[in-house]
Amino acid sequence: DTFWGYRRKNGRVGVRNHVIILPVDDISNAAAEAVAANIKGALALPHAYGR
Repeated sequence: DTFWGYRRKNGRVGVRNHVIILPVDDISNAAAEAVAANIKGALALPHAYGR
């Protein structure tokens, strides 16, 4: 068995550093921000042509 992760500077192992919520259009910006607000450490990156 193989673990496809990485070792962090503090010695712990992980499989990701960030969770990004990426909407596909400006209509989805509010939903993406709501999802990110409910996931610890998540970041919403609103669509550039949002409202």
